[in-house]
Amino acid sequence: MLAYPAVSLWPYELGLPEHRSNGAEALPGGGLRFASPGLARTPGPAPWFDAAQAAGGLELALRLQSSKPLQPTPARIVALSLNRYNRDLSIDQDRTDLVVRVRTADDRRSGRNFRVPDVFRAPARVELDVLVEPGRLRVRVDGEPVLERSLPAMPLEAWEGGYPLALGNEVTGEFPWLGEIESAVLRAGDTSVDLAASGVLERPPRYWRFETWPKLVPLRDSSEQDIVLNLLMYVPLGVLLGRRSRGPDGRGARGGGLRAWALVCATSLALELLQLAVPVRCASVDDLLFNTLGGGCGVLLGRLGLRTRA
Repeated sequence: MLAYPAVSLWPYELGLPEHRSNGAEALPGGGLRFASPGLARTPGPAPWFDAAQAAGGLELALRLQSSKPLQPTPARIVALSLNRYNRDLSIDQDRTDLVVRVRTADDRRSGRNFRVPDVFRAPARVELDVLVEPGRLRVRVDGEPVLERSLPAMPLEAWEGGYPLALGNEVTGEFPWLGEIESAVLRAGDTSVDLAASGVLERPPRYWRFETWPKLVPLRDSSEQDIVLNLLMYVPLGVLLGRRSRGPDGRGARGGGLRAWALVCATSLALELLQLAVPVRCASVDDLLFNTLGGGCGVLLGRLGLRTRA
């Protein structure tokens, strides 16, 4: 394996690309085995996407068996994505839980999580059926309904459409899943294809594993809901620090507001840096920006309260 040294950003490391041997193997009777990290993928954008959009939804029926109940999280079984931050659909194993993530217009580009506990607790074959249709998401495990959630009337309207599809890993190779996928039948309108069948997806002998870096381009991926939540989240902290920044006379001390705002900014920055060490979290410059603005508003409110009392 050709590996490049990680960039040390103490106490974290951001890995550079690694050229890895592909552990995806074809099963004799059809299907794929992932005994070691690997992936099978479309060479470009998923070719059935137009059929899914025309039908207003899609169905994925998988027959699989996880090789271990506690895999490093998250382990991607199916990924229709560009990277961990930009995806239309993913089906993951998170320890023993099944996690389906679907992108809608109201969510970040990484989508909204729907969790079904203890699907992979027993080391046995599991049949999963994930149906994304107008107005709802339905999930069945071994034929039994286990989850039904509401979705927009046109759930694929916010999907990018240009993303590739991968089995057994994230497209960037970051989150390998270990086990066997006997079949992965995708149905969209009149289209029906077994993604795990021989020759449908490519299995390159080697693939590049990329570490996805934090989102550093501002105001590109955040939804209106994200912005509002990040603004409001730090207002209480700002109010508290603003009220504590008072002088001996009980009024706001000169420079106290600036120091309180700087502390809010430092708190948000520290929490974003901590997310670099958590694979399921996304460090974002947008979060830092709007957390700091919300905290600044809180500081002003807190200091205004001091003047009003005085």
